[in-house]
Amino acid sequence: LSKTYRYVLEQRTKDLVSLEEEIAFAKTFIKLLKLRFEDALEIKLPQHNIDPDYKVVPLVLQLLLENAVKHNRIDSQQKLIIEIEVRDDVLVVKNNLQPKSILKNESTGFGLHHIIEQYNLVTDRKVLILENNTCFVVYLPILTQQIITEVNMDLEHNTDEIILKRAKYRLKELKEFYTSIVIFVFFTLLYFVFKTFDFANPIRYWMPMGIVIYAFVLLTQAASIFGLKKWEQKMMNKLIKQYKNK
Repeated sequence: LSKTYRYVLEQRTKDLVSLEEEIAFAKTFIKLLKLRFEDALEIKLPQHNIDPDYKVVPLVLQLLLENAVKHNRIDSQQKLIIEIEVRDDVLVVKNNLQPKSILKNESTGFGLHHIIEQYNLVTDRKVLILENNTCFVVYLPILTQQIITEVNMDLEHNTDEIILKRAKYRLKELKEFYTSIVIFVFFTLLYFVFKTFDFANPIRYWMPMGIVIYAFVLLTQAASIFGLKKWEQKMMNKLIKQYKNK
């Protein structure tokens, strides 16, 4: 129990751990499961040496073992057999399917959902889950330092691209705003010229209303660009902070 608890505390904040460590921890966790289920539970682990460069999401085997035990009947007449093996760059976790009827429609799917989310954070390779009438199989990508580096470079590139798009959009907004100011100033000056020289042009009598409407449009643009967006960003930051504190 102490080894299990210590490993959970050590690894829970990490993005990845070595597959060697994860399998070593699985052996400890399996001992606890065997104390409870004895010979009704059979778990097969990889027999060959594991490449030290292989990485997986931390605690993934614990979650899958718990998932199998939680959702399947286990007794001496119906043994639960879980097989863990490495196939090339994939970790395969398979168990025979004998679902508990009482839990069949009550599963939250949290364990599997958590695993998928964790993998989505570190790689574009997908977790594959297959189920038929006889077995349940989860295929987990095994990562190496090369794959992780490539993914991080892609993420960095994507982030730069997003920032560039935002900057271009912001520049477009500012150009439109300053163009509107120039047009507003031009028509205002034109109105005062017409009024000063007393031009009897019919347009002159409609210009004050146009100037007022245009001034309102300018104020709306200014609020959207300089005021409202900052307020939205502040509110988003506040909500994110509140969510993290929870």
